[in-house]
Amino acid sequence: MEEEEFLTADCSAVAYQYADLCIPVEVSPHAAIGSIRTECCGKPAITCRENPSCRSCEIIIEQKIRIKIPIRYTASARIGEVEIDCSKDCRCK
Repeated sequence: MEEEEFLTADCSAVAYQYADLCIPVEVSPHAAIGSIRTECCGKPAITCRENPSCRSCEIIIEQKIRIKIPIRYTASARIGEVEIDCSKDCRCK
């Protein structure tokens, strides 16, 4: 082999390493309440009650209502410190 050919020859290599990774991920939930709305269901029931002292009257109103409570759910994630354990079983290819 001539010296000139040796200097221009291309050499390459490929190596592989196996490793076990440990990546902690912390997930945090978030919730927010939107505008609450109410709606009457049917007619109210009204009853009168007399006060035993005869100084006042009491009116009791009962009403069934439907309450709309919109809730928006989201979550965020944060990655902790990554750990690596290089495998001692090096199966190079």
